[in-house]
Amino acid sequence: MRIFRLGAEIIGYITIVFLCLSGLGAYLGQEDVAARKLGYDDATDKKAALAAGVTEPAEWHNRKVAQAAKAQADARAAEVERKHQQEAEASAAADRRANEEKAARERQLAEKAAADKKEADCKTDLHCWAEKGTVAASVYCKEKVERLAKYQAKWTDAWYETKFSHYRWSKTAPKNMGVVTYIGGKVQFQNGFGAFQKYIYSCDMIPGDQNHVIFDVSAEPGRLD
Repeated sequence: MRIFRLGAEIIGYITIVFLCLSGLGAYLGQEDVAARKLGYDDATDKKAALAAGVTEPAEWHNRKVAQAAKAQADARAAEVERKHQQEAEASAAADRRANEEKAARERQLAEKAAADKKEADCKTDLHCWAEKGTVAASVYCKEKVERLAKYQAKWTDAWYETKFSHYRWSKTAPKNMGVVTYIGGKVQFQNGFGAFQKYIYSCDMIPGDQNHVIFDVSAEPGRLD
């Protein structure tokens, strides 16, 4: 029996709560209806007007319209300002890139001019210019020197030595051509009796020429001191 009484009490409480909520909803619905009759959107809108100190629905409506218009105008102004800011930043970034590219071009031109001047200065300095081709002369003149031997040619230089230890400006070409005569004494030519004799040889070439054109090769018996 106690269980049945407890169940009945719970059902009673639920019914009371439901009726209260229903009554509250009906009351609130009536407030909305009354507010709309006065010209407000609903009861909440009416309370907002009263909180703002406005008692006339028409005045409240006009104020809301003005506020909405101002909010839209502010939003449009903010959007315009945002676009202007983006355009200004894009323009500033483009200017920076243009200035950086200009500076890079000027730097490259300056570096090239400096390199060209250095090369031109080097070309007038025998030591600087000739040193550029010492290794190339040892490679590309070697076979042509060997061909000068009537029989056999034998090199006497060590692996760490260059075949050309001396150089001078060519006597047969204009100096402005940059032709250098490389001179060495690390070869022996075989004579008709089978004996080997030391020779001094020379090879004319332009150190800076990537084609390694040989202008002249000569050799004569002797020792290079």
